[in-house]
Amino acid sequence: MYESQLRNLFSIRFKFWSKLQARIFARPSVQASPTKFPRVNAFRCTEAMPTLLSLPSEILSLICNQVARLDIGYVDALYFNRAPASGDLAAVSRTCRLLHQVVEPMLYRCITTHKKFFCLFRTLVTREDLTSHVKRAYMDGWNYQKTIEPLYEEREVVKQLARQLSHDKDGNIRLLNSESVEWAMKDPFQIVDLVDEYHNEDEVGKLFLALTLLLLPRLEYLDLVLHYNLETDLYAQNHFQFLTEIVFKHWDTKYGIDLSEINGLLAAAPNVRVLRGFMVASVGDVVCHKSVRELYLVDSTIDADGLILIMNSFPFLEVFTYESGGTMVGDVEARPCDFTDALIQRNDTLRHVSIDLINSDECGDPSGALQSLQSMQVLETLQLDVPSIYTRNREEFTTDGNRIINLLPSSIKSLSLVHIDPRLRQDSLRLAQVAPKRFPHLKQVTFSKGDPALCEELNKAFLSE
Repeated sequence: MYESQLRNLFSIRFKFWSKLQARIFARPSVQASPTKFPRVNAFRCTEAMPTLLSLPSEILSLICNQVARLDIGYVDALYFNRAPASGDLAAVSRTCRLLHQVVEPMLYRCITTHKKFFCLFRTLVTREDLTSHVKRAYMDGWNYQKTIEPLYEEREVVKQLARQLSHDKDGNIRLLNSESVEWAMKDPFQIVDLVDEYHNEDEVGKLFLALTLLLLPRLEYLDLVLHYNLETDLYAQNHFQFLTEIVFKHWDTKYGIDLSEINGLLAAAPNVRVLRGFMVASVGDVVCHKSVRELYLVDSTIDADGLILIMNSFPFLEVFTYESGGTMVGDVEARPCDFTDALIQRNDTLRHVSIDLINSDECGDPSGALQSLQSMQVLETLQLDVPSIYTRNREEFTTDGNRIINLLPSSIKSLSLVHIDPRLRQDSLRLAQVAPKRFPHLKQVTFSKGDPALCEELNKAFLSE
């Protein structure tokens, strides 16, 4: 019950001891209100310090954990400009030696590299006790050409790390896909002297990304911006055995990346369950991964063959979300009917599907509307954009009334239709009539993003049922 109060207490760096003492040690008659703290003199604060520090370590950890939430969370955008709210917690770590020991590992549970990378890298290289506490990492901005000079004093340590990447456990040289990376790992700092500025930046970025990840074997969540491939055989098998979620984003605002660019991570992370891609333009030869259960592709452009490869690469996929990025990301994109073919490949595992092709040039193709999903065996929730269900012929405002009925499997529990238009009215009202018998598990149907009056009418039709 002290969570909000403690958060406020610790945020006032040099006065928080007196306020914490007032909340915890004051007599009931002088307890402070949630919004106002009583004045406590320095003498009483000093008296309270030994009592506070005598608390069991697990209680101190619990208190410090309330100071700041250090997880940034997933950001559905190319770049993120926020960092963990660690300022208050850092202030606590500077108050005394005991609290420093308690707090310091907490500060490294979530790290970012978009500011002062070389300071972070030096700490990770020299403090193995801290790297074991890193659970979440947010990595972007891999232009290190002007910032790696301070790492020269750790040159030998960096070379040893590079050797771990370029050699297997028996000391044999790995057969890397990129000759330049294999060469660079013999002496990582020699690439700083290259004449080609752009090649230099890419190689330095790729190398130090690989080295940083090597230092974080207990990583659970990774968010990174990519503009180059990570070789598939860089890391030993099961190196990232704790990694469960990977977020990968394209480095630019135009075009996109290939899903296979994270093969090196997937091959070393046997327990990854969630993949989130931002601006994915192609699939390539993705490694087969049986642990992946959820795949989210935002602002992406995948062709028909790529969709089939995805379904074959993740044989136990349960959640699939796709939002088209249009021609800004890629030139060739699958038609709605191609999504039908791909989804049916995983008809025995897919439970939750969301497809939004409103930004796709293929949306509304007269020969490519989304086809029946009745063969889906376990599909529970489905979200679709209406133009994918119909053709682009806007003069056809009526149908036989069965378009949506023929689309849905009997296992469906929740249906959400977005970007609605008048063609949907007859089919939706017909669905409302037959749903109790045809779809006994269907409990929720919603309509949004269109004519407000039509959305309201259709939503009410299902509420009345």
